[in-house]
Formats: sequence, structure tokens, C-alpha cells
Amino acid sequence: GMQALYKVKSCSMAPPLDLLTGKVRQYFIEAHEIQWNYGPMGHDGSTGKNLREPGSISDKFFQKSSSRIGGTYWKVRYEAFQDETFQEKMQLEEDRHLGILGPVIRAEVGDTIQVVFYNRASQPFSIQPHGVFYEKDYEGTVYNDGSSHPGLVAKPFEKVTYRWTVPPHAGPTAQDPACLTWMYFSAADPIRDTNSGLVGPLLVCRAGALGADGKQKGVDKEFFLLFTVLDENKSWYSNANQAAAMLDFRLLSEDIEGFQDSNRMHAINGFLFSNLPRLDMCKGDTVAWHLLGLGTETDVHGVMFQGNTVQLQGMRKGAAMLFPHTFVMAIMHPDNLGTFEIYCQAGSHREAGMRAIYNVSQCPGHQATPRQRYQAARIYYIMAEEVEWDYCPDRSWELEWHNQSEKDSYGYIFLNNKDGLLGSRYKKAVFREYTDGTFRIPRPRTGPEEHLGILGPLIKGEVGDILTVVFKNNASRPYSVHAHGVLESTTGWPLAAEPGEWGHLVKEQGTCINSASGFWIVPLKIMYFRLEW
Repeated sequence: GMQALYKVKSCSMAPPLDLLTGKVRQYFIEAHEIQWNYGPMGHDGSTGKNLREPGSISDKFFQKSSSRIGGTYWKVRYEAFQDETFQEKMQLEEDRHLGILGPVIRAEVGDTIQVVFYNRASQPFSIQPHGVFYEKDYEGTVYNDGSSHPGLVAKPFEKVTYRWTVPPHAGPTAQDPACLTWMYFSAADPIRDTNSGLVGPLLVCRAGALGADGKQKGVDKEFFLLFTVLDENKSWYSNANQAAAMLDFRLLSEDIEGFQDSNRMHAINGFLFSNLPRLDMCKGDTVAWHLLGLGTETDVHGVMFQGNTVQLQGMRKGAAMLFPHTFVMAIMHPDNLGTFEIYCQAGSHREAGMRAIYNVSQCPGHQATPRQRYQAARIYYIMAEEVEWDYCPDRSWELEWHNQSEKDSYGYIFLNNKDGLLGSRYKKAVFREYTDGTFRIPRPRTGPEEHLGILGPLIKGEVGDILTVVFKNNASRPYSVHAHGVLESTTGWPLAAEPGEWGHLVKEQGTCINSASGFWIVPLKIMYFRLEW
């Protein structure tokens, strides 16, 4: 019920209409029902492990049994065709990564977009855009607004035509990039339609930003990535998928929550566990990443780029935030060769397979980047050590502030150590800095650093520095040191130091941004120890 209506009236003389002096860009899009495999490679693209390996996280989603569907579902997808006959599909190699996404719709300020939509599916569907102007006649959703215009939804096997315009007030502002990332989707029943698969990217660009081929000028590669938990329980095809899998409904009734959870697919463009076709680029390319959010309150995503940084809203970042129906355009100039992951930093999302792979190569014909001349070297001695950490060593302020007894306080449920509860003390592993390579004398924390608490030491560097971290693992399991926002001397996840081992990590400081280190050997199991700096 979290919705409302607003009404726009003409309260004075109507303003002059914006003159549309651009092109009429035509698209022919069909809603087509398909069987979709969330893991077509059959194995994890990052680890090589079989997706149905017993006891693995991926097996939860790809196990095929009398109580599990097994990773392949009936879905519906927007597909592009050459003309209104809908006989010949438009298939481009560069669009393979789109996966479940529909074709990219592109337009400039001043253009008119005309979409002929053919619904070749079994449910009423529509196309509803973000970021462009349309009249009520071309609205792709139906609701009781008191208007004589009911919305434009295509019944099964019906063709309809949408007309959208891009007036100046819909285009990028002076502070925006040349092209804005938006989305279109079916809004006949937005929740069920989008979980069924009907969503696609839309670009709105400044006049002159697109070349003759319709692609963005000044960009070597463009990738469109949708981060969302596709809930197959809320798909129009849920019953059909259960019937096709020939499930034993007696077994389902015994574990209905487990069954429903196995149908919530933590996907990037409809792929899990790095099954998205690899995203290839050259060192030095200008790469535009168009990131799309969709879904529910579950879909709060921190999109992390391993290995390289991006420019976002005029700032250099290692990650971007996404929420449902929010969109981000980030520019990357990859300078770090190798194969890296893109993933959602939310722990449960990455664990459930929300990750993909991109590869940076030194391509023939691309001018090699001149080797950086470094000005200074800084060295840090850091140890991972186990401590008993007290989350609340002093409760006097809490009791005084809330004027309550200890048992009536808000923190009692977390801090009470009676009746078998753990209280506020937990065994943790932390990063701590030492004065030299003997690791005998801890470097004391001065006043400005006392607030760091469980965090490791603050590592600082300037552009042109080389940072060397000598790391000793004095804990009881493997750990490593990995940093965001700097160029590491090795690619991929850093090697782990076994308990008692030492290691060196050399980092070349190319930018100056706030970063946090991790130590991902088994990323999720270790992340919650909070070894960060």
C-alpha cells in the first residue's frame, strides 16, 4: 500500500512545447517466453566447482530433486527484432552479457522513441520507461486515477506502439555525465512482471553524444548490469516451473521455507556464481558501467569492482551503491591487468552467487601505459592477532542516559552474560601495527587513533608512493591483507598467510581515496572477523 497519486494541472497559460528536432528512433521489441538457466556453465566461474557439489552454497539453488527446481526456470524476456514483421532477431556479440535484460534503448535530447511491442507471451505485459517523457496514452501501467486513459498494456499476441520523447528537461544536466542510465520494465503487474524477467536498460544522452552507430562516443566498451534477487516464487511462471520439475508436494510441504528460499536467485543479469559471460576489455580503455537496481528491501547492493577503480559522480570509488529502481553510470580506465570479480559486497548476496568476472588484457594496437615513477616508499608492519573483544566495556553512560536499570535497558539482550548468554565479550581477530619486522613492540595508538577500536591501523599514502605491508599471521586460521583503491603488485585475491607465516604485500598508490582492506580467502567466513583498515 505504499503508494499515492499526484496530479499536475495547467494553472496558467501553457508553456511553449519543447521542439523535438532530433531523430525518431524505432525499436521492435517482443516479449518472448524462454527456459532460462541461471548457471549455464554448470560450474562456478570463479572457483571451478560444480554448482551441484553436495553441501555447497550453490547446490541450494541448482540441486535438481523431487523438492527443488534446480536452476532452470520458465521466464519471459524482451527481445529485439529488425522490423515490424518480428521475423528476424537482432543479435550482437557485444550484447551477450545482457542475459535476461532486454535490448538497450538509446536516445538523445530532442529525439522521439517509438517502440512497437509484440506480446508473444501468455500474460498481459507492457513497457514502462524511466527517464523519458510520455503522455497518458502511452503509460505502460494501469491504475485508478480517474482518467479516461486506461494505460497501454498488450494482451497476449497483441501489438501496441509506445511513443516517448526526450525534451531538454529529461536530458542530462551540466553536472551529469553525457548519458544517463535508466530502465524500462513491464508494469502491468510490476512485481510479478519483473520477477518473470521483463526489464531492460535505457540510455538518455546529450545531443550529439551518440555516434552514427547509435553507440556512445568516447567510450570503448559499455556494460549493463542488473543486480537483483529474482524471486521465482513471485513469477507468473511459478506454477509452470513446479509442474515442469515434477515436484513431490508432500516433500515441499515439509520444507516450504527452504523451497521458497531456493527460488530466490541472487543474480547479475540473470546469472549466478560468475556464469555471466566474461566481460573483456583492454588496458587503457574507457569503459562505461551502467548499473541497474530492482526488487525489494532486500535489494540494497554495494557493487564492488575488484582490481580497478571507477569514477562516479566526479569522485573516484571502488564501489557503487544500488537500491531498487536506482541507476548508476560509472567510468573505468582499467590500468591493472588480470581477471577480477564484480560482486555485491552484502555478505549474504555474494555468498549466494551475486558475482561476475571481468578481464583486462594488454591488447595489440593499444599504446602501453608509461611505467609509473614512484617518489617514496612507506612500510607498515601488521599482525593478525586474536583478542577477547568487549563490545561494551563501560555501561555507565547507557544507564545514566536512559535512566533505567541494567535489566530494563535496551542493551540487556545483547550484553547480559547470564542464563547461558555470551554477553558483550567475543573472541575476534584484529589487525594491529608493530614498530618493526620483529613484531615484538606494538605501535601505541595516539589520541586521534583511539577511536579506531576494532579497526586495524590507518595506512596512508600519497599519489606516487609505494606502500609495503609486512604481514604476520599470529591467529589460528589463514588470513591475508587486501586493499581497495590502490594498485597491487599481484592480481586477484592475495595469497593467504597460514598461522605463524609472514607475507609481503606491495601496493602502488595511484589514487587517494578512503579504502578498507579485506582478507578474502573464504570471503564470507572471514569477513565477519572485521579485519579492516
